[in-house]
Amino acid sequence: MSGPVLEVRELTVRYGGTLGCDAVSFDVHEGEVLGIVGESGSGKSTVLGCCGLDLHPSGGWVRLSGMDTAGVVGAQRRRLRNEGIGIVRQAAHEELRLEISAGGNIVERLLATGYRGFQAIRDRAERVYTEVELPAGRMDAAVATFSGGMRQRVQIARALVSEPAVLLLDEPTTGLDVSVQARILDLIRGLQRRTGVAMVVVSHDLAVIRMLADQLLVMRDGRVVESGVTDRVLSDPRHPYTQLLVSSRLEV
Repeated sequence: MSGPVLEVRELTVRYGGTLGCDAVSFDVHEGEVLGIVGESGSGKSTVLGCCGLDLHPSGGWVRLSGMDTAGVVGAQRRRLRNEGIGIVRQAAHEELRLEISAGGNIVERLLATGYRGFQAIRDRAERVYTEVELPAGRMDAAVATFSGGMRQRVQIARALVSEPAVLLLDEPTTGLDVSVQARILDLIRGLQRRTGVAMVVVSHDLAVIRMLADQLLVMRDGRVVESGVTDRVLSDPRHPYTQLLVSSRLEV
């Protein structure tokens, strides 16, 4: 097996006197999906923010395809984020420009990664648009006119169009109707199997994690309290906090 696509070691983030996360370590290999679960304030989104180069850690490091991201700044950091990392957020407006078309959002990312040539860009955008099963004939419609589920599909297409090394998903189905959630999860799982892209999925919903993740981290108060193969952790939890989550089946 080749080396990890994403390596995180002793990752620590402090906001003044507040601890965001403390000494978090994990690897994600090509074709692997890591789930991170925990209640609000557990540190899972802080970890994802560091992996997505949105946050700078106070300690530890993140490596993407063997590159230490700590020394990458300015235009080089933006290029690495555009080419190596795809992000799908719970709130589509944080990643998409709602006033422009679905195709425009996808093309914008291609341009940021250095793609040139109108036809090549259009062909690539149309291919990914079709892969995420967005409706034919609406590629040039403003994203603001799309439903929540369709906006998530546009985010997924935008994230994958540059063929990133890792895809980060932050609560990708929260707030969607149950039937829409199921279709989005099926889409994500199918795309991951076809492309082999490494993924990190943050969710408060254990059912989402069970469906998507091979490996699992359980976080509480900024620290990892349990980790392992997802099926093992959820079927035979060892930490009292994980046992509480699983036994209560509460969303966290």
